[in-house]
Amino acid sequence: MLVAAGTIPLVGMIGAGVDVSRTYLVKSRLQQACDAGVLAGRKYATNASFDTTARGKADAFFNNNFPSGTFGTNNIEFVPTQNGEGEIVGVAKARVPMTIMTAFGTSHTDLEVKCDARLDIGNVDVSLVLDVTGSMGASLGSGTRISELKKAVINFYDILGPGDPAKGRIRYAVVPYSTNVNVGYSIPPQYLIGGTGADSYSYQSRVANMTVPTYSSGPVVNLPNEVFNSGASISTSDCSKYGNNASFTGFTGGTNPVVTGGAPPAPRTSIAYSNNATGGVDWGYSGAADTTGTSRSCRRKVKSTAQTFLGFGQDTANRWTYRQQDVSIEGFAEGDNVQIYTGGNLSASQTVPDPKEYDMRELVEVAGSTVPGTSMRWNGCIEEVQTSDDVTPTTPVDTLPTGAFDLDPNHIPSSRETRWRPAWQEIIYYRAISGDATSGTKEPNSRCPAEPARRLMEYTSIDSPPTGFATLTSFRDYINSLSLSGGTMHDIGFIWGARFVSGDGIFAADNPDSWNGEPVTRHIIFMTDGEMNAHNQQYVFHGWNDLDERVAPRGTSKSQIDATHNRRLRIMCEQARQAKITVWMIALQDPGSTDDFTDMQACAATPDHFKFVDSADDLNNEFRRIASNIADLRLTR
Repeated sequence: MLVAAGTIPLVGMIGAGVDVSRTYLVKSRLQQACDAGVLAGRKYATNASFDTTARGKADAFFNNNFPSGTFGTNNIEFVPTQNGEGEIVGVAKARVPMTIMTAFGTSHTDLEVKCDARLDIGNVDVSLVLDVTGSMGASLGSGTRISELKKAVINFYDILGPGDPAKGRIRYAVVPYSTNVNVGYSIPPQYLIGGTGADSYSYQSRVANMTVPTYSSGPVVNLPNEVFNSGASISTSDCSKYGNNASFTGFTGGTNPVVTGGAPPAPRTSIAYSNNATGGVDWGYSGAADTTGTSRSCRRKVKSTAQTFLGFGQDTANRWTYRQQDVSIEGFAEGDNVQIYTGGNLSASQTVPDPKEYDMRELVEVAGSTVPGTSMRWNGCIEEVQTSDDVTPTTPVDTLPTGAFDLDPNHIPSSRETRWRPAWQEIIYYRAISGDATSGTKEPNSRCPAEPARRLMEYTSIDSPPTGFATLTSFRDYINSLSLSGGTMHDIGFIWGARFVSGDGIFAADNPDSWNGEPVTRHIIFMTDGEMNAHNQQYVFHGWNDLDERVAPRGTSKSQIDATHNRRLRIMCEQARQAKITVWMIALQDPGSTDDFTDMQACAATPDHFKFVDSADDLNNEFRRIASNIADLRLTR
């Protein structure tokens, strides 16, 4: 009887232990599922909203970790939301049916757990290097490649957000690139030729040969008629010659008109002769000594014109010389408006004060010129610093070649040759030979991205101007303003993406290795839709290579030029790696394309840092993936 009496509480104790243990296991699993759900939700959420996509990811991760019926549970519920600080807050519930304890009147236990997740960004400097070449206008999904890229970049910002001074600073640089980059106004003036005062730079251009004296004509005065040899008789043909001041037997003529006066700028007088001998008006004229027969008296009319010197006009026999020419960049490199000549051959009334050659700026701006000019301002595109033409497709990538300062993300100019130069497309002319030529072709297209690149900047929100730059547009408006131009030269975009985030180089003072006592991570996110497409026959960031020969000899094949620029890209990438910059590469290609983007794959930090995408969704998801990997997901409860 004692044993029987003791069995009841013993069973209760054992049952309670079993059900309590089981309840503990369920609660532990429920908490894990709740954590997984909010982490997934935070990863896919933007700062603006916890949208249906992010909610679906949160639900999916919760359900995968706590399937329906786990441990016999029911009434399972998971509710994730986003709070005002951007955290994803979750509440998970489940009912746990009791087993042995049902005999004691307890049928179930209701469990509830809570979970929060946030993105801890830390200190991040990220440079977005974006392809804005003409091919980005091709269709993609419901829009174009460039429109879908803009959406993806804006979503990227939404995930990382503006940063938080108490938790970590995040800054964004943006480098739109094509065959050049618009970075000139970001370069400290002392590192730019002409950036701090009077200077000149040598461009492939032309000069106007202005050597012909030009005069204006005053009133015409009729002088008394002149008679040949006091009325001596001559033939009709000789009378005509006399009227034109031309020589014949018995008369030594000369030029017509006869110009007398001093050398320019002195005024001069023009005496012009004429007659109408064949009509009988001046040959055998009324009242002449001899008015009949085959020989008659002859007279001629005389007119005098006073001429005032205007200046020197263009030599019509040798109008232009096409060559490499020093042109003043005073003011131009500082962003001032300057005047240049952009037209064709000059008219007779367009003159200059002295007889010599004139470049396209001097032709307009020299005092006393009557040549009309076009007002323009530097657009911000550049010619790169000194480089080396020894780089070939087989040059080792792990060492910076001697003299190739343009491949160094940490380059700081120390001489005139190692400074950047303002590109000036409007005065560029191509000629078929390397030496001076009498004919040439104007560079027809501007391949400079219209929107200036932006150095690292902070934003308090996606719709606010950069902190400290109230006159600039917001991040959203800036990205949406990007337009297309030019072809695909990856190396110029990459090097400036690296320079903007590097802890050394010309921006080192603004790019410390730590901020607020915590380290700064640096990233380049490089996106393109095409393989390298370099040019010998265009004005790009190394000038006009077929004439300047800065990268390769004149006449180098297109395939060799492409391979050389790809090797230069690889060298830049290795320099970025040594500077502890993490490189992410995104290659957008058409489905079925055979382009392998070998050099870009080698440039990425790891194989997982390179991705092919072929749809708008893939492009957007890749930017989201990168943003989530840059950020650090943390549970806060």
